[in-house]
Parts: sequence; C-alpha cells; structure tokens
Amino acid sequence: MDGEILPWIPKLGLCTLDLIVAPYVSGSGHEDHQLETVGSGDWYKPENDEIRFEPATSALTSFWFNIPQMNVDHDLTHVLDVSPKPVSLRLVDRKNFVLRRTRERWVSEDGNFLICLRGGGLGVGECHRFRIAHNVDVIVAEGVLAGWLLERPELFLTNSWRPSSAQVEDRELASILRDYFHLVTDRNVELMENEDVSVREKLESLKLRVDTSVGAKDRRSVIVEAVDDLIDAFY
Repeated sequence: MDGEILPWIPKLGLCTLDLIVAPYVSGSGHEDHQLETVGSGDWYKPENDEIRFEPATSALTSFWFNIPQMNVDHDLTHVLDVSPKPVSLRLVDRKNFVLRRTRERWVSEDGNFLICLRGGGLGVGECHRFRIAHNVDVIVAEGVLAGWLLERPELFLTNSWRPSSAQVEDRELASILRDYFHLVTDRNVELMENEDVSVREKLESLKLRVDTSVGAKDRRSVIVEAVDDLIDAFY
C-alpha cells in the first residue's frame, strides 16, 4: 500500500555479501529485533532473505537481503526505465515464513544500479518497482516478488553494523565496485579455491586502483578489506 518508506540508511556489506536496512546496529540488537517482529529470518545471518514486520500493525520494519555471486548474462536496463513507487509493505498473514534468497545479480555499466533476482529473467514490460527504503526497491513481476534493486550501491558500503557516515558521491568508487562484482563471481570463487593465480592477479590489480587517501575514504577501504579477506582465505 502507499506509504512512507523505511527511514534507516542501507548498509551494503562486501565481505558478508548482504544488504541490511534495519534499526539495529549489532548482533544482539538483531536478536532482540527477531523477538519483537514476525516474518522471514533467523537468529543469525539468515541463509535465506530476511524481512520483518511489526506484529501489531503488520508494517514492514526491516530487511536483510543476501547478494548472490552469480552474474546474469542478459541485459536488465529495461528495469531502470520503470519508475519506482514509494510504498509501505504490510504482512497479510501475521506469522513467520521463509523468503528464498535471490540467485543472480546484475550491475549496470555505470555502476549506479545493483539488481538481484530469484532467477528466470525479467521480460520487457513485465515488472513494477516499489520503493521500500532509501534507494531500495522490490521488483514485482506478474504479481510475484522477483527480486530487489539498490540504486547507487557505492554510497552504502560499510564493513560494520553501522551505515556509512557520509553518503557523498564517489564516481570512481562506483566503477571499482562494479568491477568487483564482475570479478568476484561463483565461477571465480571456485578458481580461487584451487589457488588460481590469474584470479589473484586480477584481485590485486583491482586493489591497486583503490586510493584510500581520496574520495569516500571509509567506503573505499571496504573494497580493500574485502579483497584482502579473499586473498587471505584462498591463497
């Protein structure tokens, strides 16, 4: 239904590959939030996607979405032509359920949009975008929740439970983040598990492009930390 979007600033994690929009800023806060709300989710980092609602009003209160590692091989720019409509989601049946995680992702060429889908693609003219939080839309196709979209993902990079302190544009960072998503895929993770040298070289090359002395320094450091974590884990 029409209404106000969630007020919380999105938190985009690379090491954890997730997007959180919620009032809590700690693991214990998340556990308390679980006790106070209903919907999809778990005590810890959810295996599937988490979306929580206020029991008394059935209004959306938070969500914690996973980011898949599989990139789609088809174009989704037509989704960007659909204007988002601000809504306040309501839970029809006030009980817990399971919301399956998305399976594939797409990043626009300019790095301004990240789309995560449950699979099967989206035909032209089939979808609607409903804005539920700052820069975050759910995508509905043929009456079914098909996935979600994050606009300007580089603005929300963080390596903690707290959101980035300043959402200041950094166009170079947007391009680097796009290339990070293109590089760190399920296929390349398999290669890293076999200590593939070429993937490591690409990771190190990407890291060299990140100058943490300029631009959005804190958000740039998130990519550096994510690359370091991958190299430490696999090499």
